[in-house]
Amino acid sequence: MKPAVRRLLILLAIGFQIAAVATIALRQEWVLKTGRELLVQTAPVDPRDIFRGDFVRLNYLFTRLRASQLDPPLRERGLRKGEAVYLAMQAAGNAPASARRLSLQRPAFPYLPGRVVEEWPYPGYHQQSAGQREKGQQHQRPLRVDFGIGRYFVEQGRGLEIERIRGGRGDFQRAMLLRLAVPERGQALIRDYSWADLAIRSEVLERPGRDAGSGRASVKLRLSLRNDSEQAFTLALKPDGCSFDLLPVPSAPEDAEELLADRSAFCATREPDMRRIAPGQVLDVDFDFDQPQWRVRWKGETVPPGRLPPQYAWRLVYRGPLPPAVDGRIISPAFHAGG
Repeated sequence: MKPAVRRLLILLAIGFQIAAVATIALRQEWVLKTGRELLVQTAPVDPRDIFRGDFVRLNYLFTRLRASQLDPPLRERGLRKGEAVYLAMQAAGNAPASARRLSLQRPAFPYLPGRVVEEWPYPGYHQQSAGQREKGQQHQRPLRVDFGIGRYFVEQGRGLEIERIRGGRGDFQRAMLLRLAVPERGQALIRDYSWADLAIRSEVLERPGRDAGSGRASVKLRLSLRNDSEQAFTLALKPDGCSFDLLPVPSAPEDAEELLADRSAFCATREPDMRRIAPGQVLDVDFDFDQPQWRVRWKGETVPPGRLPPQYAWRLVYRGPLPPAVDGRIISPAFHAGG
């Protein structure tokens, strides 16, 4: 090959690579400018070991979905690795959006486009006949979906600052709020981020004894809320934990939601206490899961949640009205009521 031809081919190859990179960059800029905005809540995964160069890994409640969060046809059909899916989101006021229902069709906005990470409900599902599936055991593992927002690149040296603001395990932690740009086609991109106004810490006050058959069966838990904003705000809190619900973790068995007793009648008569939280102030909210309002239905009996097997884990989610000044949902770390 002549030297001139070789040089031309090298230049063409270099030019192609530059054009490809420029096309990707231009497309990302277009999405960031024209995509519809969606606010979601996340957290850096394990603040002690999340940094790989200049990006952080992010964790979301909606990247692992329970079967109840899928369209009914998908529960019967199953999903293959790499399939394109859409997660309908629910946004209300200034609160970050939460997951509603996953489907194969693009819903009305707000939604997130994603791809299935691995075959669901279990490997080999699509190779089995309907009769084999009927005889097989139902897998409880959640469906994993990649929405393309699991990493966030930051400026060099910003990792330690993010770690400090986020907080460590066993201490107060602040959620990260991401503003996403969602395009008509393709995956969402992260525009920017901020931090939730409330830092949250959970602490076990009292654990059950070794003999669960007598005495305490469930934990006493304290949820501490610290105002990390520059202004005071008021939070409506009903007594007996009636401003909070239990949310099963994605890996909990599918019947976890059905086990929860209806507390609406119990909580209907509880009037909220308006609690003012000044900047830097900590508000403690205590929960005793041995109390009757937290009982669950288990094997024909009504029992404290601490009697359930260890795979039944939960989060506490605040269901009251959020003040306009508060950004971010109030969600506790995962726990098992048995301690």
